[in-house]
Amino acid sequence: MRSSTLCALTSALWASCALAQVPCSPGLDLTVSPAAPMVGDVITVTVTNNTGGVLWHTLGAPVGGAFAGGCGGTWIWGPNVIDVPVPLPPGASASIVWDQTDIIFGEQVPPGRYGFSSGMSDDQHQFVGCCVEVTIHAPCLTPPTNYGAASLGAGGFAPALAASNGPAFFGNDAFALTVANLRGGAAGALVVGAAPGLLAAPWGTFLIDANLPFFVVPFTASGALGVPGAGGVAIPAPIPDDPALIGLVAYAQALIVDGAAQSGIAHSAGLTIPICP
Repeated sequence: MRSSTLCALTSALWASCALAQVPCSPGLDLTVSPAAPMVGDVITVTVTNNTGGVLWHTLGAPVGGAFAGGCGGTWIWGPNVIDVPVPLPPGASASIVWDQTDIIFGEQVPPGRYGFSSGMSDDQHQFVGCCVEVTIHAPCLTPPTNYGAASLGAGGFAPALAASNGPAFFGNDAFALTVANLRGGAAGALVVGAAPGLLAAPWGTFLIDANLPFFVVPFTASGALGVPGAGGVAIPAPIPDDPALIGLVAYAQALIVDGAAQSGIAHSAGLTIPICP
């Protein structure tokens, strides 16, 4: 369980554990935005002809629609009522949007797994298509929260560690961790572990359990060089699209080199990061 938690956050930073997407025909790119939509979001589905020299023709429309339960599920929405430009030449894209309404019953769909498909034919009358699965998420009831206390750095500023770009849903490829209130240009490190800790150190308190696996991501703060409180950093941490991550929890803390801090190190409070359904 704990190693899987680390895999979730490690893959976010090193891309080592992400699941493979459902295969598409050569030259077809099908994307769904946002990658981790919530109930009520408008979803944009875009298909791009990357064949290099083949003209695509419509089989109804360049984007085929949505299926409840994932690829191979029940058809609930399609672009037969949406004007999509066809044919689609090489390098061109076409997009349609969906407000999460089931076209058959006229109701908003519930949270769950959905498949988005494309279907076309090319100049040689070969079928071009694929299906990409995306989860529509319910509101996250367990957002990232701080624990423990930060120490003070230059100018009396306490480093602040937080999550950004939406809740920690599995599949949220925009998720990131931010550290603010730093000395401009300061060197630091983000520590991510499998459990919280409370270890007294000369510079303050280490809030990650050092007896379990953890990893360290170094960073350099932005901002005017040497100016207290002017520095910050955003560390991308995209969460793999893997439902097995639901309920796992990671723990993070930022440590910053700061000559004005106790023993030369300022630190943030800890951050608990539960992975939401």
